[in-house]
Amino acid sequence: MDGDIYPEKDLLERDRKLRGLLWRGDERIKTKEDIFTAEENELNDKLVKQGKDENAKENIPMKIRKETLNYDKKKKKI
Repeated sequence: MDGDIYPEKDLLERDRKLRGLLWRGDERIKTKEDIFTAEENELNDKLVKQGKDENAKENIPMKIRKETLNYDKKKKKI
């Protein structure tokens, strides 16, 4: 793509802005919270808190049930 490049001092004032551009700076997304609705942000905060609570719990292994101890052994036929 070819184009011409001019020093800023040589540009006319009318050529310094894009024709037809409507700047809508007040609608600009400034934070990630602006992307989602308030309900989605509340749900995310709740899920993050639940994850932190689960990670804070002491990691206790499951108790072995009696039925599972001999699960892979063959049953005796009567």
